[in-house]
Amino acid sequence: MDKEALDILNQLLQGQKETNKRLDKIENKLEKIEDKVDVTYDEVARTREDVTNIKSSVETLEQNVDFVESATIKNLNDIQKLKKIK
Repeated sequence: MDKEALDILNQLLQGQKETNKRLDKIENKLEKIEDKVDVTYDEVARTREDVTNIKSSVETLEQNVDFVESATIKNLNDIQKLKKIK
């Protein structure tokens, strides 16, 4: 009976060792996934910042274009007035 109990305990110990090996592999994979998530998060944050900067630049360009359009209209009106005076 002691031999049987010892065999059972050895089988349980072997099973536990195999389970630990599998858990170690899972933990390693999880760490890699966490690293990739961290990198992805950082990339998304940088991209968001870039988008915000681009949006600001586009808004500035829109304001500049609006000003140029207004100035062009005023200049065309002034040119027409000058032509009439001539």
